[in-house]
Amino acid sequence: MKKYFIIAFVALILPMICFSFYPQNKNYLANMVSLNQMRTTYPELKDVKIRLVPISSDLVVCEDEENAETCSPRYSTYHIDTQTIFIWKDMSPFVFKYWVIHEYGHMIDFTTMNKKQVEAWTELFYNNPNHVSRYSLVSPAESFAEWFAVYKYGMRDEQTYDGVESIFDSPQAKFMDQVYPKYRKPI
Repeated sequence: MKKYFIIAFVALILPMICFSFYPQNKNYLANMVSLNQMRTTYPELKDVKIRLVPISSDLVVCEDEENAETCSPRYSTYHIDTQTIFIWKDMSPFVFKYWVIHEYGHMIDFTTMNKKQVEAWTELFYNNPNHVSRYSLVSPAESFAEWFAVYKYGMRDEQTYDGVESIFDSPQAKFMDQVYPKYRKPI
């Protein structure tokens, strides 16, 4: 009886002792809490596949495949084939929510917009240069995701322009309201 008690005690206590000294990534833990909070606040995110992952080759972009110096890590990506959002688990919690919503914007762009709507957005991108951030200048798809995050969800990051609200009556805003009529206040 004493032998079983000692084995049970060791089996219960030993993992607690070992893991109490194991360093936890505070950003990862904060991001997990934020993701759970976002899923509660925004019901539309409840069934979206979102994976927090370590920085990997899937999140690294290279301008020149032959030259490693041109490679840089991305914070996140939306994978069209699996319809999954991959977010770098160690990113700063200050921008985590922004990037989740940005990638959700790509998901809306790639899964709900028809060809005519994509063409209309592309035309707006080139003919009405109303950009909400520096990153929205990259491409029509990035512009859509940036507009989505900033205009529809009120998210901001370090690249968002100050005073961006002044263009919220532009053709891009009207297009967003047609494609995605939901509007949420930021968390």
